[in-house]
Parts: sequence; C-alpha cells; structure tokens
Amino acid sequence: MDNQHTAAKKQAFMQAYDKYAQDIFRFIYYKTRQDKEKTKDLLQQTFLKVWKYCTNKNAKIKNIRALLYKTAYNLIIDESRKQNHTISLDETLPPDIISQKGNSEHLDKEQTLIKILNSMKDEYRDVLMMRYIEDMSIGEISKVLGKSNTNIYVLIHRALKHAKKKLEEIYEK
Repeated sequence: MDNQHTAAKKQAFMQAYDKYAQDIFRFIYYKTRQDKEKTKDLLQQTFLKVWKYCTNKNAKIKNIRALLYKTAYNLIIDESRKQNHTISLDETLPPDIISQKGNSEHLDKEQTLIKILNSMKDEYRDVLMMRYIEDMSIGEISKVLGKSNTNIYVLIHRALKHAKKKLEEIYEK
C-alpha cells in the first residue's frame, strides 16, 4: 500500500513536471534574465524543493501549480539577495517583446510599456506579470505571494490604475 502511494505521488509529480516545467522555466527566466543554464538550475531547485516537500511532509497539495510558482518565486528572491541585485523590467520582459524591431510605432508602444512598468512598485509589476503574462488565476497569485485574493484584486486594480495614470501623463506631453 505504501509503495502504491509513493508510486502514485511520483506519477503525479512527473505529470506536474511535464505540464508546468516550461511555464516555470519561462517565469524564472523572465524574472531573472539569467542565462539559460542558471535558469535551468533554478528550475531544477524548484522541482527538487517541491518533491522534497511532497515526500517529507504528508501534506495534501491542493494546487501544485501555485506551489511550484511560490517555490520558484522564493528561489528568485533568494538568488536576487545573494547577488544583491535589483531586477528591472527590462530584465523581466520576454526577449521577443523587447527585441521585436517592427515599425517605429510598435517599438514606441513597447518602450512606453517598459517605461510604465519600470515606474511601478515590484509587487504591482509582479501581479501584472503573473496575471497577464503567466495567465495565473487570482487564487494562484495569492498563494504565490502569500496574500489574500482580495489583496491581489486590489494590487491588480492599483497597478492598472498606476499604468493608466502614467499612460495619460506620457500622451499628454
């Protein structure tokens, strides 16, 4: 029975890896803009910590995706502290957004977006990235950040309000 339970946990974990590894990799890469090898290391650490948690604790995990993001988020913070490095938005946006060299209007919009997001508090930028880039639910974001759903709604609202205000300031000039 115990071997069946362990095998079932292992199978569920492998399915979670297959389902979320690419998303977690992208999340880590966009947040840290590390080289791909460092990102892979952080991804591996994320899954290793979650696996240890699953096997050492007899905890029931309701949302493995949220646990993975929370673990990755905490590892990113730890890594940032080790490097004593502030992460700017230029370092967190996907390379394809930054490097697209379409028409100048498109590039201006991208630069405006980067400028607006760089002017935000980290927690505003984080909730917007999780919600709109990572397509996470409010519940998942709340688990990752350790805040209530209501608090996440408020943060997103304030972040969008801040973005709107900055956008109006830019286009009034």
